[in-house]
Amino acid sequence: MTFKSSFDTLRQAGFTINSGVQEADILNRWKEVLDYHSNPVDALYITFGDQTNNKPHIDFSNNNCWHFDLEAIEGQGSYVRILENLKRISSGDLNFQNIRDYCNDNEDDKAWIAFEFNGDKYKWDLKVDNDWADGYLFDKIQDLCKKYNKKGRLTFFPEGQAFLISYLTEEEFNKIKSVTGLKLEWLKVGNGQIY
Repeated sequence: MTFKSSFDTLRQAGFTINSGVQEADILNRWKEVLDYHSNPVDALYITFGDQTNNKPHIDFSNNNCWHFDLEAIEGQGSYVRILENLKRISSGDLNFQNIRDYCNDNEDDKAWIAFEFNGDKYKWDLKVDNDWADGYLFDKIQDLCKKYNKKGRLTFFPEGQAFLISYLTEEEFNKIKSVTGLKLEWLKVGNGQIY
């Protein structure tokens, strides 16, 4: 399967690229990802969760996916970035406001995220494990989606120590799986491990 047919498949599933992104940027990144993933559609889905190499960085697509490396906690703002990206891929449906975090900044083995969501205030303590994100954060966000009857849920597509996270309605989830053959799953967390 070529880049063009892979691109057409994802387009059929509802994916688009952001303005300012050149198809050549996606093609070049896709070729790099193909070194590790032999399925061209899988590789393109992973690519769609990335962004351009040059500043200003532009996300390839806002269509419900983000390529997230779990080894991403590098001090204050790291968990804020996670919630901002989840807000972005949900087209604002996950409308986190007044986000603040603390990420073991004083090497005291403490971390937390605080924010407002649907008018309610939340502050969650998070586990510190070097620069690894606490997987339970995503589980708690899934719970918020249910609690507030949000239209979508988080999905999971493994990619080494990283994964592709999407925010999809059940209809979108079924369409993407049917059209692309991607092995998407609803995101779950067990023992702090995301799967």
